[in-house]
Amino acid sequence: MTRSASDDGLAFTPGRLAILLPYALVLWALAWTTIRFRGPHGAFDGVTGIVTYLAVIPATILINWLHLKLAKLPKHEIVNAVAITLAAATTLDGTFFWFFPEVYGNDPAVLRHGAAFIIWAGAVAFWLAFLTRLSASRERDMPQPAKP
Repeated sequence: MTRSASDDGLAFTPGRLAILLPYALVLWALAWTTIRFRGPHGAFDGVTGIVTYLAVIPATILINWLHLKLAKLPKHEIVNAVAITLAAATTLDGTFFWFFPEVYGNDPAVLRHGAAFIIWAGAVAFWLAFLTRLSASRERDMPQPAKP
């Protein structure tokens, strides 16, 4: 039996990283536009805030699925893929929040809520990735029916 690169934890080739890192920029831009353009209009307030936070869940299911499809990764690599994109996007957020907070807006309340939104979205991405990996592990561990 031959082993693949992903069996050795080497699924992240330069080509795959070249896909995931720009994808991280897209994800950062989605969060940024939510904070910058929807935050001042109440995206994080009251019932609308609840809807914004809940909308992260189905959006993240699609986002996590795209990690696998774009980089052509097996399901069991989802946590690693999310870690790479989240680390890159969070690095951008941390840099901008510290040095250029006006990129996100000028209202301190929007900045606080935006930072919380980013933390929430990252946590949801990881939880869903872990659930996907658990599902993939169960699928791999299930006995396969004998072929006739």
